[in-house]
Amino acid sequence: QPNDRFIMISIEHHNNPAESPEVVKLVFQSMRNKYTAVSDSAGLTFKEVRSIISKHPVTVIKDGDKIVGIVNTSDVTFQLKFRLGLEKKHEYLNLGMIYIAKKERGNGYASQVVEHFLSEHENLIYIAHVSNKASNKIAVKYFNFFKKQSAFNSFEAYNIYTIEQ
Repeated sequence: QPNDRFIMISIEHHNNPAESPEVVKLVFQSMRNKYTAVSDSAGLTFKEVRSIISKHPVTVIKDGDKIVGIVNTSDVTFQLKFRLGLEKKHEYLNLGMIYIAKKERGNGYASQVVEHFLSEHENLIYIAHVSNKASNKIAVKYFNFFKKQSAFNSFEAYNIYTIEQ
């Protein structure tokens, strides 16, 4: 049950993600989640995740000093714009993955993450699996539905959302 207290999150690059058990756990869980996994995660270990993130920056979502989730963004390449049929003259940020810790869900963190990026970027895209109710609920709140896209390497189609401010 969401509480009504006003939360002010911060979004920060974590300097030593492999040294933070909380960050390793969130990355591990996101890699095992069917909606946020980028590859087959069967047999994935904490040790492997720690090794992977020691070479890659991780962006954390914090409520005060508490890490409540992770977020992954990327610039939209010309190839992706072409494949999705996006406006070529715009630069887009892909608000890739927002993963909130299970015990922190329902507190409005994902909405605040979207609002943070909307305040910093004019044009965003948001891609959600068709059956991912939570992601689509956030997307509809902030973005315009653009189109349904058949899966690239996925088990189901994606809904593509955009905003051009």
